[in-house]
Amino acid sequence: MSVVVAPATLIAAIPFWQTPTLAQLGLMAVMAGLGTGGFLLFTRAFKEAEVTVLAPVNFTGLIWSAIFGYFAFAEIPDAWTWVGGAMIFSATSYITYRERRRQGRSQHRNGG
Repeated sequence: MSVVVAPATLIAAIPFWQTPTLAQLGLMAVMAGLGTGGFLLFTRAFKEAEVTVLAPVNFTGLIWSAIFGYFAFAEIPDAWTWVGGAMIFSATSYITYRERRRQGRSQHRNGG
């Protein structure tokens, strides 16, 4: 993903480019390490558990983004953020519920 995203964002960043300081480069390295580690752990989780169990966990990122935005940038989520979050939460909850019921029926038919 970085191979595709980096050149695309570079084009947009050129007019605003400022060479990062050593401290900023260090922070970027930490962010890259944490991001890569999180991605690897989430990928491993998909190997260990079903998608229907993990999908709701992935959407907690919306909550964390809103919290981080509030404390780091004093951003207050607008009404559309809440509407969108409620829609995603509702749809994910419904899909998880439906898949659990399907699994229960499937196990019941198969004698499990």
